[in-house]
Amino acid sequence: MSETHVSKTYRLLGILSFFLLIAVMALHLLLPDRDYSETEKRGLSLFPKITKDSLLDGEAMSSLDSYAADQFPERSLLMKIRMNLSMFLGKRKSNGVFYAKDGTLIEKFEDYDEELMRGTAEALNAFTKRHGFENCFLLLSPTAVSVYPEKLPAFAETGDEKAYISEFEAQLSPDFRILDTDEVYEELKAEGEEIFYRTDHHWRTETAYRMFSAYAKECGWKEAGFKPGIVTNRFSGSLASKSGFTPKQLDEITVYHNETPGSDVLITHASEDYDSFGSFYDYSRLDSSNPYELFLGGNDPILIIQTTADSNRTLLVLKDSYANCFIPFLQESYKTICVIDPRYTSDSLDHILSEAVYDDLLVLYNANTLSQDDNLRMILE
Repeated sequence: MSETHVSKTYRLLGILSFFLLIAVMALHLLLPDRDYSETEKRGLSLFPKITKDSLLDGEAMSSLDSYAADQFPERSLLMKIRMNLSMFLGKRKSNGVFYAKDGTLIEKFEDYDEELMRGTAEALNAFTKRHGFENCFLLLSPTAVSVYPEKLPAFAETGDEKAYISEFEAQLSPDFRILDTDEVYEELKAEGEEIFYRTDHHWRTETAYRMFSAYAKECGWKEAGFKPGIVTNRFSGSLASKSGFTPKQLDEITVYHNETPGSDVLITHASEDYDSFGSFYDYSRLDSSNPYELFLGGNDPILIIQTTADSNRTLLVLKDSYANCFIPFLQESYKTICVIDPRYTSDSLDHILSEAVYDDLLVLYNANTLSQDDNLRMILE
């Protein structure tokens, strides 16, 4: 190839690059900014307010970089192309999510802070002693990374989730009744049942129901005539969004309806101007960016659930979103259920409980969330 031909080629590439840059800039200016990504399920950076101080300390440039990246034209399409290419080249991990051998997405368990673990356990022990609950239940679920280690890609590195669960449970006072998940999970695996969603980190509703049934008699919980029904088979969950991996198979979401006559509920969302509704399921969320919010309408700082149960007992639930599909099964056992998600409130629990007394306490989390979260300890103290 002659020197003149090479020179013309480079000149042509330079001209094409220039016009491509102009086209991208024009699209950036013409297209409206988006404040939310349906694909990534997160808020996007908007154009920052530039001040003298932000220019001097470099914050302005950092904010502009985030804005340019988040508002890049056809960002979602380009991300999908990049991820598919990476998978073709053998990549099996993205943003802490593994693409398992059967196409299931599994979140890595991060190494935990032992001081945080002990602090949370000590705060729980002190809290239960102050309030004198009749029964204290702990359901700390492992996630798919330790339930399905055989599915992980070769050489996948992850923290020891089972060690965390064992150490945390050992720190708790004898007042706590530990609801171990191992036996139920082993039964489900032996039956060939999926325990978790393939595209999301939550356990399936069927798993929550099996767990409830396994411990109902032991905990004094009343089983009702629950009937399951599939409400969608097009669920693509948070792990698909977080990783960018294209799911091999979408998930079904099942809900369980209580068919006991007169089993009504009234749920009050204390954070939304005391909004109330009469169902554990908000079906409008099925059309949202996160269909899992179907359960309880999503994560709310404080929910008060009034039931028509033939009981005067009351329950306090401290939880993450794993509990959202579990709580409906408790409606025949308690007249009042107070549900608190410590990740979304900074109120002291002692202050909240100064206005009400609860007979039982249920702490329900997945181990990965609790091991990284200091919010529970803070509101307990």
